[in-house]
Amino acid sequence: MLCRHAHVSRSYYYKHFVTFDDVIRQAAFAESISYLRSLPDIASNQTNVKMAHYFELMARTRDERLILLRVGKQEVLTQTFATVQQYLYEHNYIQLPDGVNSRRPYWLEFLAGAVVNVAFRWLQNGCQETPAQMGQLIADFIATK
Repeated sequence: MLCRHAHVSRSYYYKHFVTFDDVIRQAAFAESISYLRSLPDIASNQTNVKMAHYFELMARTRDERLILLRVGKQEVLTQTFATVQQYLYEHNYIQLPDGVNSRRPYWLEFLAGAVVNVAFRWLQNGCQETPAQMGQLIADFIATK
């Protein structure tokens, strides 16, 4: 049924994917590329705007995200978020907070887990705040010392 819905043959599926997590990871990666392309050309210190765009993506894909949460597949999305954040840091789209460089792998895991979990809670609560409000909330959390 998955192959039919995706309009691919079963042989294509088995050639390109080993597990269902691979399918989810590829879909999340494609969404991430869309997210990156939607980012405005702004100064690297405007984390709130970049996070607002992430929450807009989450809101657009709310039903799919909640299904993934229900079936315990949030780790795939957390890994994808960490990969995207790493790209943003490496290309100076977002600045790492002071003193974080030496612990970067832990920072990415921390941030990805925190943001994805907050986003899931926000989706479960019906997206009561706007994506801009959520983006500012995350930016405030990151800036807290």
